[in-house]
Amino acid sequence: MGAYRSQGRAVVIDNTSQFRMDKDVPLVVPEVNPEDIKKNKGIIANPNCSTIQMLVALKLCMISARSSRIVVSTYQAVSGAGQRRWQSWKAQLNGKKTVKKFPIKSRII
Repeated sequence: MGAYRSQGRAVVIDNTSQFRMDKDVPLVVPEVNPEDIKKNKGIIANPNCSTIQMLVALKLCMISARSSRIVVSTYQAVSGAGQRRWQSWKAQLNGKKTVKKFPIKSRII
């Protein structure tokens, strides 16, 4: 679905990571920045699951505390990256080189 862009008035909501850092695709959490939906060019992205939950909960805290920055660390299992990344990680543990841009072995990603 990430490669698809709406051709009409419909708006694609992309739940993958493909467009999250794309400057031309608004990153939207409806409870936090609903006005950004209007900036779409046929597609909007949404953050990952831990980010969405945190932002919804923190929006009021950040407004009342007038915070402008928050630093968060999350730790997720390799299996969350899918079967291919899981197999790549297992191969790396056995000393095999993989062609992935970011090796997983002995790293936190």
